Amino acid sequence: MPAKRTTTLTVRLSAQTKAKLDRLASITERSKSFLVARMLDDHIDREIAICEGTLDAMRSIERGEGASHEQVTQNLDRIIADAYARHARKSA
Repeated sequence: MPAKRTTTLTVRLSAQTKAKLDRLASITERSKSFLVARMLDDHIDREIAICEGTLDAMRSIERGEGASHEQVTQNLDRIIADAYARHARKSA
């Protein structure tokens, strides 16, 4: 099986961040490169999902599929009231 192709990226870290990374590498017995690559990959995946979700929501609003502020507020008020009622029934 061929090795994954990688590339090099140089970053500047604060001394505090570097020390924390050193500590984590020591605790986990993993290389700093491995840890940073894994962290970046996880973070980038989350950020892409957030950004794509935001763009989808903006497109939905542009198509007129969004809810008004009043609709959202009414829905939240109903959800909160229902939660209070459930809590009151459990406490009784």
